[in-house]
Amino acid sequence: RFTEEVGTFSKKTRVTYEFAILVNNLRTRLVKLLLRDQVPLSRNEDVVVKLLDPQENAMKPDVDGILRWTLNLAPQSKQTVKLKFSVEYPRDLRLYGLE
Repeated sequence: RFTEEVGTFSKKTRVTYEFAILVNNLRTRLVKLLLRDQVPLSRNEDVVVKLLDPQENAMKPDVDGILRWTLNLAPQSKQTVKLKFSVEYPRDLRLYGLE
């Protein structure tokens, strides 16, 4: 989590969240896995959520903010999936539900 103040005239707060999801296949055979995670959704036009990794042109969240990765894990292998997004909002606005 990284917080910064942005904007020249209208001060805003931008909080960037970055997650690394480690998936382990402990089986002796190939495993096909559907991994799902969610990015926040904003119903307020002053609150802007941007998907940074994976880039939106590579993967787009559905209407509920759900991202889906299809992974093929070889036996005894590991894979890391990264998720990074930012939330930008007016400095005087109080947000709930992100932490």
